[in-house]
Amino acid sequence: MDIALARAAVNAGGMAIGPTTAGLAGAILVCALLLRIFPDLETVFFLVPGHTLTRPWMVLTSGYFEDSGINLGVGLAALLGCGALLYDTWGDREFVKYVLLTNAAQGCFSWVGMTVLYILFRSEHFLFARLGGLSGVLGGLAVVAKQSSLRRASSGAALPLPGSIP
Repeated sequence: MDIALARAAVNAGGMAIGPTTAGLAGAILVCALLLRIFPDLETVFFLVPGHTLTRPWMVLTSGYFEDSGINLGVGLAALLGCGALLYDTWGDREFVKYVLLTNAAQGCFSWVGMTVLYILFRSEHFLFARLGGLSGVLGGLAVVAKQSSLRRASSGAALPLPGSIP
């Protein structure tokens, strides 16, 4: 791990959060605040499957705009918590790559899913629903946290939780 990157880590509650992870969380917070100030940004940045062919950036940007304050708080807490958990193992750059890739995959799969639902049911709701938020990233982070806790438990670095032993 790069020494300069380790020195630049922010110490929060005894866990190191890398500067890139903190910057990503800050960018998501700024996007949510922009959405509160300019509500018309939903039509530009949220995933609307019917408009994706003419606005392909929606697939990538929809995961960074959260329209609910509660979802924003949970998403940022999970992002910073998993970033601190994985900072020593992955490093900051790998964690951010994972978040970006997970978000892009969530956008692509949401678009495909809504398009298939439109084809099956012929309801325009599926083509023009506005989708956004960190839900796909949260699912990916839950998988990573589970794998990380299992790896630590098997190496003896942490005590296994009751019921987590197969």
